[in-house]
Amino acid sequence: KKPSKLSLLQRILATWAPPPNLSTSGWAAEFRRLSREASASPGRWRNDKVPYAAEIMDAADDPATEQVVFQKSSQVSGTEVLLNVIGKHAHLDPCAILYLVPKDADGRKFSIKRLAPMIRDTPALSTRFVPAKSRETGNTIDYKKFEGGDITIVGANSPSNLASLPIRLVLSDEDDRQAASSGDEGDPWELAWTRTTTFPNRKGFRVSTPAMLATSRIIPAFEESDKRFFNVPCPHCGQLHAIHRENLRWEKKENGTPKYETVRLICPKCGKGYDDDAKRAAVEDPRSRWIATAPFNGIRGYFLWAAYSPFLTLSEIVAKIHSAMSSGDPAKIQVLFNTVFGEGYEGIMEKIDEAKIVERAETYAAPVPRGVLFLTIGLDTQDDRIEAEVVGWDDAYQSWSIDYKVFPGDPDIPEGKKGSP
Repeated sequence: KKPSKLSLLQRILATWAPPPNLSTSGWAAEFRRLSREASASPGRWRNDKVPYAAEIMDAADDPATEQVVFQKSSQVSGTEVLLNVIGKHAHLDPCAILYLVPKDADGRKFSIKRLAPMIRDTPALSTRFVPAKSRETGNTIDYKKFEGGDITIVGANSPSNLASLPIRLVLSDEDDRQAASSGDEGDPWELAWTRTTTFPNRKGFRVSTPAMLATSRIIPAFEESDKRFFNVPCPHCGQLHAIHRENLRWEKKENGTPKYETVRLICPKCGKGYDDDAKRAAVEDPRSRWIATAPFNGIRGYFLWAAYSPFLTLSEIVAKIHSAMSSGDPAKIQVLFNTVFGEGYEGIMEKIDEAKIVERAETYAAPVPRGVLFLTIGLDTQDDRIEAEVVGWDDAYQSWSIDYKVFPGDPDIPEGKKGSP
């Protein structure tokens, strides 16, 4: 049976019609399907289950936003946010996408376990991507082509893959696990972001759990943003407030273990506590929203830790805190700070016992004590003086302070002129 002229015309017009004006969260709610391999609750995506994720996804639709920074703990759907951004663009706003991960092995894992199942189980995507068993070159583990665009998955350890082809959308996952430099070519994020220069509508997402505070890349990126925190209404006074880890309280038993039945979040406005059920209702409350704490400069920043997650109870969080802190193990404490608090770990600082330092003081019997084999002098240059110390050393690197003097004056002024030492 031949198609009617009307149906043929309708098909032609549908091809030319602009894509539906859907936000990324709206696209996820209508089209995204969660796969069994990646979700304990497969099926239709529900924004109400992780309401804090909606605005982060929709930042991809804001013309005024160039970059999005998401500093987070584990279990708050960071990778799912990126997958929904990929899905919406592949379906309705096709372009060249770069997905940046720490290593090539991480890229293969993401492609096989997260991206491929989403494409397979989301009908709106399965018909747009080159079929997995196709003989075309448009479907490999690290490169997938779809109508009007493609996605390249790159490890930050492969600098050659970060220095070619223009990209409109850069998605960086786990920044703090990426090397500080891609080979000897520099910061992997900067290399990737440079590839977007020719696109006026470029967009970049950086999503990561922090690692060490001193070397973190996601924390300084968040500090350069407008620093948004998710505020929820107090079940008692109704005032909006962000949940910080200082708001989590509990009582202890005589042996120091937590009384889990006493775990509560304390409202900073009225001082009253509320439990898991009330917390969950507060997070899902329509009044809950992200509030920026710094001026907007084209970079949206979002911070979220485990207390907001629907996948962890407050008691489970307290159990993790007690286990790590009571162990005294720096490795366990770092896992707590990174994966639960969503913060960088500073490390354990050694406390100096002043009394023991004083006990080691001695009076020298001579200007240069017996045992000193050679002398060194160290100079500390300041704006208005030079400070000098002479130190004596023996063959075991034991040292004695022999002399200390301060020479006032500006070291930058040539000798003989006013103000010189």
